[in-house]
Amino acid sequence: MINQPWNATSAQKFAEEQAEKTKQTKTQLNELHQQTLALSDVKKLTEVNIECAKNIVSLTSENTETLKQIALMTAENQKSSTKQFRASIIVSITALLISIATLIVSCIK
Repeated sequence: MINQPWNATSAQKFAEEQAEKTKQTKTQLNELHQQTLALSDVKKLTEVNIECAKNIVSLTSENTETLKQIALMTAENQKSSTKQFRASIIVSITALLISIATLIVSCIK
């Protein structure tokens, strides 16, 4: 019975089906492996992205603090500029008064 044609044909068909199933399984495993590698790369990129986001947040906080310090220094500078402006007006008025007094004195003589 082993040498009968229908048995040989059946065995060959079965072997081909098994080979096709094995081929499909290997193909699926290869695709899963490729997907796993891609997901691993995505995970690494996501971790790098998270680190970059953390750095951006940190730098933004530092920048905000620096801007606050600049604002405080600008306010102090404005106060100093106002004092200098008032002092220069007083000096100018004093100089003008001295000039007027000198003019009056020179006219009287």
